[in-house]
Amino acid sequence: MNAVYKFTENGITQYAYSHYGANHATGMIRYMEACRIAEKTNLPVTGIIMDITYDGSFLPTENNGNKVFNKIDNYELNDTIIRSFAECGLIESRITIDLDKDLYKYKTSSKHSSEDIILPLSEAAKLAQTKAEQWNRNYSSWNMNDLSDSLKSEFKALQKEFNYAMDIVVVQPGLPAEHIVLDVSQNKLRAMQNIVDGLIEPIYSLSEPGIIVYGNEEARIMEMEPNRRVPGEQPVCGTFFICGDKNGDCCSLTEEQINKYLKKFRIPDRFSEAERTAAHECSIVFQPSSNDKEFSGIILPAKRGRS
Repeated sequence: MNAVYKFTENGITQYAYSHYGANHATGMIRYMEACRIAEKTNLPVTGIIMDITYDGSFLPTENNGNKVFNKIDNYELNDTIIRSFAECGLIESRITIDLDKDLYKYKTSSKHSSEDIILPLSEAAKLAQTKAEQWNRNYSSWNMNDLSDSLKSEFKALQKEFNYAMDIVVVQPGLPAEHIVLDVSQNKLRAMQNIVDGLIEPIYSLSEPGIIVYGNEEARIMEMEPNRRVPGEQPVCGTFFICGDKNGDCCSLTEEQINKYLKKFRIPDRFSEAERTAAHECSIVFQPSSNDKEFSGIILPAKRGRS
């Protein structure tokens, strides 16, 4: 199956696959067709979309092979399972159409290219409708693939107008650096915390003008794996990521910055057992009040693990 779609409406999520729908246009065009039918029938959009045919008709009968989407009746299906299918090459694209959150996601990965689009659903639909109307006026006939190619660059340009996604470089222990598009459409801080698996803090020794590096603030206490060496300092432990810095606010990296840090952290560092032990050594410095003169200046070794 070329594409898996995730439709959500009124708290109900349905999955479907499409053999010919792994492009930028199919989901949006079929979604708009379903919306127009919903206005006349008062039926849920996500129910209608399952019965949309390739010619744009609504056929709420048994599937005769002419429907765009085929419902997956597996109630245990989830995003993790779909991601594993994609990693195995069984799925080319993953598309989310979430009416409840006004969210549209298009993620594709193949030998030739990879893309990650995250937009407000209403804005993506508006753009697709405008483009389709233009094509209807200018061409006697057109196909979804041609329209998809036209929408591709416009979706990317539109994404820059919204804070729904952030281009970052992620550096994990033992692995080359990786460029990902971080979904920050619902909660930016939580999305950033998920990358480092905990609370975040800036790593100033790695940060540079125009970028800021974030890691897990409890990495040493939790004895996370040493990641990269820092001259004159202990290694950074645990996963960290690099994002743009716009007047103190996190933002996407530019293409030039992405390429720079992918190259800089391409080769992972390897650590001896002695280096691993030293990487987790840390101290807790107590800052007493004026009444606690007895304890002033005492430094105690930190406890290992969570406290």
